Amino acid sequence: MGQVNLWPWRQTRRRRRLRCLLLLVLAQWLLMLALIGAPAAYWRQQRLALETSLADMLLPREASQAGAAARGVAPTASTARTRFQQRLDNGNQRYLRLFRQLPALLPPQLWLTHIEQRNGRLSISGCSEGYSPVVVLRRRLADYALLPGVRWREVRQRDAVRWQFFWKRTGRRRMQHDVAGGGSMAR
Repeated sequence: MGQVNLWPWRQTRRRRRLRCLLLLVLAQWLLMLALIGAPAAYWRQQRLALETSLADMLLPREASQAGAAARGVAPTASTARTRFQQRLDNGNQRYLRLFRQLPALLPPQLWLTHIEQRNGRLSISGCSEGYSPVVVLRRRLADYALLPGVRWREVRQRDAVRWQFFWKRTGRRRMQHDVAGGGSMAR
């Protein structure tokens, strides 16, 4: 029987398999880049849309303030609204500083479950693994300069080990009452 040379056929088959493997790897890389790039592009577009809408909201406010100041017009409802918004923004900045410093104020056995800011009022609630971390937090918040109007609403025992607490900080009018009254801490 004669010798048959299968070497060229094997080389062709090996090249075909290598080409398929490389195409498969390339397809995987392209799919991975698409899955990573699509959300990034979407969020970039959302951020730009929010920035432009924010700029559109701020430009008319600044223009009305500048126009009113140039004309010497008496305060109107829009300027009063602008002042109210500025006071609200200042309050938000104050709470922003608090939120940045809050982790340092919390004892290790205590965690927060709810934070809400609405109409100049801030309310926070949380749980702890004992009563002593709640007392430590109360002392730290009493010494904290940005929160003179903190009022403890309630501290109660949830089960055999855990305690739950609620406190709030109200506006300036209420703050004077709370400081004079000393707040309350129910057990």
